[in-house]
Amino acid sequence: MKAVILCGGLGTRLRPLTDTIPKVMVPIGGKPLIQRHIEWLVGNGIQDIGINLFYLPQVVKDHVKDGSQWGARIHYSHQDTLSGTAGDFRAFKDFVGDQQCLVIYGDNLFSLDLNHFKEFHEAKKGTATIALREWEDPTSKGIVGLDNEQKILWFKEKPKPEEVTSTIGNAAIYILEPELFSHIPDTGEVDFGMHTFPSLLEKNKHIYGYVLSTYHKDIGTHEALQEAREDIQKIYPHKAVFLDRDGVLNKKPAVYDYVKSFEEFEWNPGAKELVKQIKELGFLAVVISNQQGVGRGKMSAQFVNELHQKMQQDLVEYGTSIDGFYFCGHLRSDGCTCRKPQPGMLFRAAEQHGINLEKSFMIGDTITDMEAARKAGCTEIFIESDTINNELEKILEILKKS
Repeated sequence: MKAVILCGGLGTRLRPLTDTIPKVMVPIGGKPLIQRHIEWLVGNGIQDIGINLFYLPQVVKDHVKDGSQWGARIHYSHQDTLSGTAGDFRAFKDFVGDQQCLVIYGDNLFSLDLNHFKEFHEAKKGTATIALREWEDPTSKGIVGLDNEQKILWFKEKPKPEEVTSTIGNAAIYILEPELFSHIPDTGEVDFGMHTFPSLLEKNKHIYGYVLSTYHKDIGTHEALQEAREDIQKIYPHKAVFLDRDGVLNKKPAVYDYVKSFEEFEWNPGAKELVKQIKELGFLAVVISNQQGVGRGKMSAQFVNELHQKMQQDLVEYGTSIDGFYFCGHLRSDGCTCRKPQPGMLFRAAEQHGINLEKSFMIGDTITDMEAARKAGCTEIFIESDTINNELEKILEILKKS
């Protein structure tokens, strides 16, 4: 799956803030909104991301660049004029190709289980799936009617007050099948809500609605932006210490070898105490581990999960615990977003556990650990392999000062 972030709007309601920056560059919780979108996509395994540029394009490009600092690959579409949301998306036809595409309107701050969203879309087998939410005032949105199977029966863009028969409307996040491009005219201004979705329904194409139960806010006004800035502290309230596994928590296997059995696992002296002290200092403790041996067939993903359960049992007996285990079983050649030095596992953990990455740390014994930390915006703590007992006091001193 590829993704496209539509962010060509002028942000007139956010002036004077948007006199010098596009709306997607407005900072929320210390980072631009578009960066939050990119991090979320990378955390969900999507590297290939299209961004349309119109208003103050260089401001976006100067910050995002090619996206590699977050493990993404950015494809830009430069536009001299805006052509409506579907018309702006039309410019990405060659980029998307024959793949499904996730479309995000860049002025939304949201939380979403993408795997569940994709499963819903694939089960329904429609041309498009639209994320929906309840709107207090739907007159500036696109409202829909749904049947018992969540199939959209009608779509009304920006209804007049007397036309409002539903408060469930478009949340501006879509999964689109590649055939959708054939329903967008080659030229002219075309809007998803005003033209494309109603036209698809007239042609008896199936569109489904996925009603969000998670956070969503359109930040298009000063009031909404202020609310989003307050909300972000609630969405990501925690700080964490991310821990590499082999070489940090347990004895590091020989080069090109792996922990393939319980007997081969040995805790490093001081590792359990480190986890306990991390938790007592108010941090979450999260394991982030590359396990290429899974991809090489040296052990199974099930074994890795069982080993992590055994580690958790040991820690509980010691009076502490790990808050989350994340591992990547891909080969280095797979080019995934999760294998360190890519930061995908850290982004996913942040989303799932509400972690503020800028207030968090990564303890690792390799350059790839440190690079993943930098890409995620965490503070790096480098140690030599199997030296936790010697480094414990220094690490705790760093954490206490944060």
